[in-house]
Amino acid sequence: MLTVYEFVLIGAVIWGITIILRKHSFNRFKVDQWTMIVGSMLSAGIVASSWQFIYYGTPSITDKGFWMPFAIAALLSIVIQSANVISINLEDASLVGAIQGLTPILILISGWITLKEFPTLFGLMGVLSVVVGLYLFRWEGEKETLKLLKKMPAGKLRYIAHLFGKPLARLFHSTGARIALLSAVSGAIAIGYGKTAVLHSNPATQAGAQFFTVALAVFIFARATGRWKGIDKGFYISCAIGVLVGIAEILFNSSYLFPFGLVAYVGTIKRFQIVVTAILATVFLKEKFGPVKIAAATVIFAGIVLIAF
Repeated sequence: MLTVYEFVLIGAVIWGITIILRKHSFNRFKVDQWTMIVGSMLSAGIVASSWQFIYYGTPSITDKGFWMPFAIAALLSIVIQSANVISINLEDASLVGAIQGLTPILILISGWITLKEFPTLFGLMGVLSVVVGLYLFRWEGEKETLKLLKKMPAGKLRYIAHLFGKPLARLFHSTGARIALLSAVSGAIAIGYGKTAVLHSNPATQAGAQFFTVALAVFIFARATGRWKGIDKGFYISCAIGVLVGIAEILFNSSYLFPFGLVAYVGTIKRFQIVVTAILATVFLKEKFGPVKIAAATVIFAGIVLIAF
């Protein structure tokens, strides 16, 4: 189990860094979001394919069990990657990193339906702890509030209602939040099919083919609709970020090869990226990191530890 931790946690740290780099690229260099998707996915595919030849040799997919789950995961990845980049462009990096608060529960259900996987009691407690921590992490400090709460008298009840009403208010007010939620739900559905494709090939083959599919599909869409800006400085910046994306995905995929690489565990531990994203966003993007987020980070860490048992 420790090896699964190492793969996923390192991948989560790298993924958190990519969120900050993408947001910085949008703010500082005004990189076009479609350029970011195509450039980063193309580069990530090249990284994964290079690792394929270096470590696994020439790709040879003879297992028929690969193609159907790969096709489903790849199509969903077009939505996931596009929605992820667009939401980062529209929203705070820390919010986008944490918008997937319900993802572990969705992954738990998806893994049970598609792979017949279910965690141990401690593992389930860990997943639920991470969800609680992510919920607190996600909404602390947001200004939006439901109109109904304004009519409530001040006090503990109003505070509780405000705390649990923030997600709905944020989703109603923010297009970026809704797009990030779309990415999260699509990711929860895709993860089981992605694991199946990995088990019928290898981590690098699945990742490389998936990234190239996303890059090609988004490029065709952007070109056909007049959104493609051409190869410019932003494209090369996007390609540099894509190197990290490719490395992170190979690490995530490799964790499935171990006995404890259940999608519920991997998907939950990946949420450690929220803590990384929030800390880096505080340091480099000057976003807030208050006491509630500190407490939430502690709950998330405790949940990740419980998953090990």
